[in-house]
Amino acid sequence: MSQGVMDDCSNFNGDTGCTSGQQTRYPDDWSKRSFQTFLKDGPDAHLYKPEYEGLGRVMCFNDIIYSADRSSANVTAKCRKHDSITKMEYNFNNEGFQSNATYAVNTSFSDALSLVVKATDGDGKEYTITQEVQNFVW
Repeated sequence: MSQGVMDDCSNFNGDTGCTSGQQTRYPDDWSKRSFQTFLKDGPDAHLYKPEYEGLGRVMCFNDIIYSADRSSANVTAKCRKHDSITKMEYNFNNEGFQSNATYAVNTSFSDALSLVVKATDGDGKEYTITQEVQNFVW
């Protein structure tokens, strides 16, 4: 059998696939192929929609770790970024952008937590995404 993407392996648009059942990692250039959302200044800019924001370069989710008594929590923005991104910043609760991806809250925090993530590439272009507001068990 020739080396190449095997028919029984899953793939991503025919570009990222496994070459054997033993492959456990994506190719080194995977991040270049995994971000396919249109960019507002990209080659397909006419297909861009404002609600896409910067998803063509960064995507995140909020990971919440509660204390044992559920009276406090740490919220960490877990992000996947395109390999062109050199700087990540996080604006929790409209308090301004910072480099720390984790935000601590406790039961005195009664609002929903907002988060805007800003990713900057090596050319200084900024890409922002707005996370869905986060509510807590209290």
